[in-house]
Amino acid sequence: MTTFTFPELQTENLDLVEPKMSHASDIADYMKDGRVQKHLPNIPDSYTEKNAKEYITTKKDAMGPKNLVFWSLHHKQDNKIIGLANIHSIDTGNRNGELGYGLNPDYWGRGLMKEALQSVITYGFNRHNLYRVEAKTAERNTNSKNLLESLGFTKEGTLRDHMEIRGERVDNAVYSMLKPEWNHE
Repeated sequence: MTTFTFPELQTENLDLVEPKMSHASDIADYMKDGRVQKHLPNIPDSYTEKNAKEYITTKKDAMGPKNLVFWSLHHKQDNKIIGLANIHSIDTGNRNGELGYGLNPDYWGRGLMKEALQSVITYGFNRHNLYRVEAKTAERNTNSKNLLESLGFTKEGTLRDHMEIRGERVDNAVYSMLKPEWNHE
């Protein structure tokens, strides 16, 4: 059995670290924010530290090089967890993976998620030998779509009524990046 060594990554402003229970309070602080909740399915209105701990446990239990790599985004200057990023649904046979991410709204518009995702995507292509990275975002989430496009992702289409958020059916935009297209090494 192969042992999974967690890949900590660093950028100019962020340390991408293994999620820990001590991160739950910071995660809960932004996950209960309505600006975040309006774009994510299955988030309780009163998101608590307990919810964050359950989420961390679930993701850590699933973590491994063949299915999921999941990071907490530690802001170096503010010394706090400001977001999460992951590569999930890893298909080693077809060399595909899907990108997931979320950021505390107090840090939106600063280029921090772009910085984090450049590192995560490079990791996926180089360390996991992925050929394709896919991302899905609510069609109405303009900031997320702009982020993906700024990274060079191509919009492939729309999955109609693909998920339910707060009782409303929502379209998902599907984006992809192929390894030969990636130029953020």
